[in-house]
Amino acid sequence: MSTLEIEVVEAFQSFGVTPEVAMRAAAALHNPDGERTSKIDTSIATIENDIKEIRGDISSLQTDSNLLKWMVGFSLVILVTLLGKALIT
Repeated sequence: MSTLEIEVVEAFQSFGVTPEVAMRAAAALHNPDGERTSKIDTSIATIENDIKEIRGDISSLQTDSNLLKWMVGFSLVILVTLLGKALIT
């Protein structure tokens, strides 16, 4: 048992936990391959995939935004041309 596990067991025992339960709890906390860490790894992988999807969506929105800017600019040029032509004649 490592020093850290001994400290955890002593901490649990100071709160009135039986030595057997304290030792199991310390072992569970020390276990790097436990179910809890695998759930965290799965959650992190899911979040990373979500971020990749969001980045793709943002890229698509930027492309659409650029197209809309060109469309509005072209429409303004036509509008100004037509208004100028109407006012001159």
